[in-house]
Amino acid sequence: MNHKSNIENRSIGFQPLCNETDNGKSAVATLSTRKLSFGLMMIQTIAIVALAGLVGGCGGNLSKEFKKAEEKISKIKDQSALEKIATTDTGDNWIERLVACQNLTNQLILAEIARNDTSADVRGVACQNLTNQLILAEIARNDKSADVRGVIVEKLLTDQAVLAEIARNEENSFIRKEAVRKLTGQAVLAEIARNEKMLVIREEAVKKLTDQVVLAKIARGDNKTKYVNEIERLEAANIRMAATERLTDQAVLWQLAGSLAGSKDIDDIAVRVTAYAKLESIQMSLIKDSTDQTLFAQLAINGIGWEVRLAAIEKLSDQAVLTNVAENSNNRDVRRAAVNRLEELKKQ
Repeated sequence: MNHKSNIENRSIGFQPLCNETDNGKSAVATLSTRKLSFGLMMIQTIAIVALAGLVGGCGGNLSKEFKKAEEKISKIKDQSALEKIATTDTGDNWIERLVACQNLTNQLILAEIARNDTSADVRGVACQNLTNQLILAEIARNDKSADVRGVIVEKLLTDQAVLAEIARNEENSFIRKEAVRKLTGQAVLAEIARNEKMLVIREEAVKKLTDQVVLAKIARGDNKTKYVNEIERLEAANIRMAATERLTDQAVLWQLAGSLAGSKDIDDIAVRVTAYAKLESIQMSLIKDSTDQTLFAQLAINGIGWEVRLAAIEKLSDQAVLTNVAENSNNRDVRRAAVNRLEELKKQ
């Protein structure tokens, strides 16, 4: 059986998020790692895939070959014997090498296989059992197969510096996105949110940002460019909305809403409305969870909207403040609520 022609050339796995080209993809590695946890038994997964006929027209033959290899090699407990099978590459014995790798523990042998085996599937299984982050990082940078690199980034790699490097430099956009998804450093996330060429990856970075200043800049649309089409404009608008939703600082939200006041741009209007809605949500939560009369007094007068002011009045007991609201609020419902609250307090 020609492994490369029947398996690797049928990959549907770590496809880039745009029309990029990646060589050496492997359907077996893809279907066994992308859909299920890579920690599961790869052989069982591949057998299921083969039985389902998802790997070209060779599903039945693959299933038989994997079953045969499992029956033969699962009986071998000696690590030296497994190492010999796993490292003897005759080109057409990739299934036996893969099954043997599944039970190998020698990190040096696994590293050799992960670096040098001719089959992306075998290299992927070897990586599964590697624990050395330096070796995994090396392979994630250099392996010719996007599937192998992707599996390492998605399931195995934890080093933040290496993930940041991959997020910046990996040519495959899907893998860049997976690296961003695992990043925690605010500085590198901010850099990617501002500079990544692909909007979907920028949005992934924004979802993990907490830096209020950076989020506000993104929400304002400081990186506005001419969009190629309406879809691209909508994606950029989604990023701005996601940044606005991540804002928690009231002063920053007020400043954001104010900076967009008067704009007739539809996306600016949407961000401003979202900022006000976010402010209202924050203020309502503060009223619900607080007993601070000073806070209630402030929000009864200067709350973002009449609903916030009514909620503050319900918990306010300062009659001087209530009198001020009853006499001076520009909202009739708020004035009436203040009067009613004063009457309640006088009856107590």
